[in-house]
Amino acid sequence: AGTKCTMSIPIYEPEEVKLRESQRSLFASDEKRIVVETDNQTEETSVNNNSEPFVLVIDDEPFIQLALGTMLTKLGCRVEKASNGEIGAEMAIKHNSQKETKFDLIFMDANMPVLNGYESAKRIRKEARLQSPIICISAQDSAEHQQLCKEAQMDQAISKPCSLLQLK
Repeated sequence: AGTKCTMSIPIYEPEEVKLRESQRSLFASDEKRIVVETDNQTEETSVNNNSEPFVLVIDDEPFIQLALGTMLTKLGCRVEKASNGEIGAEMAIKHNSQKETKFDLIFMDANMPVLNGYESAKRIRKEARLQSPIICISAQDSAEHQQLCKEAQMDQAISKPCSLLQLK
């Protein structure tokens, strides 16, 4: 019948987290910003309507959706989920047409059925004209993967598994 295994993954916030001043505003004030740091630049994005950040998680694995959603919710984000790149691109296009519901940040896997993350990101940038950060969260970490992320106009690539500290 197969092997069953049970896994318990604690999700907690580290006691001491040193944040830059602009990152602290995400948790402490009415003016909210998302900060994305890449190798050689930092980009800040204001959050819609001074409310909690609105984040889209695109991943074909329900467990990853649950784990990321839980961590992002703990960080004060409002989260929507999509199970493949096609659905995620459609959601981004739809929400971007309504300024008050535009996604402030998108996390997506690279390898998904129907439409992979690279093609989904290209479509989101082209059709939705979304300027919000797109961050690839993938088990891949090769130079080729990093290059594909850049070509797809993703802002950053994070390797799975990721931590709450990385998401901050």
